[in-house]
Amino acid sequence: MTRLARFRGPTVITPQWRAYAEALDLDDDVRAAVTDPTRSSTDTPLFSALEGAVRRAYPSAHLLPMLGVGGTDGRFYRRRGVPAYGFGVLSEQGDYGTFRRLFHGRNERIDLASIELTVHALNHVVRTFHGGETT
Repeated sequence: MTRLARFRGPTVITPQWRAYAEALDLDDDVRAAVTDPTRSSTDTPLFSALEGAVRRAYPSAHLLPMLGVGGTDGRFYRRRGVPAYGFGVLSEQGDYGTFRRLFHGRNERIDLASIELTVHALNHVVRTFHGGETT
């Protein structure tokens, strides 16, 4: 018997989830929490500041929005009209797939160059976004 996570609280079951659960013949007490997806606009001063920070490290780079699997508190901010982005600047020591495998897994780690790049980028974002510096 396949068992998925139990959820104690308000639940919205989508037709796709219901069909999936029925196909798996799951226990009646197995429930799924499905929330409405949220996203932040890329047409904001904060996104522009993030883009400027990335270009300081990689002048020919373009900042692209992407969907990452996981959960954050960003949805609560977005529902109140506050943009929220996951952000970091990665070194050239590995490709994005390599970094994704290193996050939140066994032997979780990130290289020091990526930490340094991200610290400098966030410093730039804060100064640009709150201090009025130009990107």
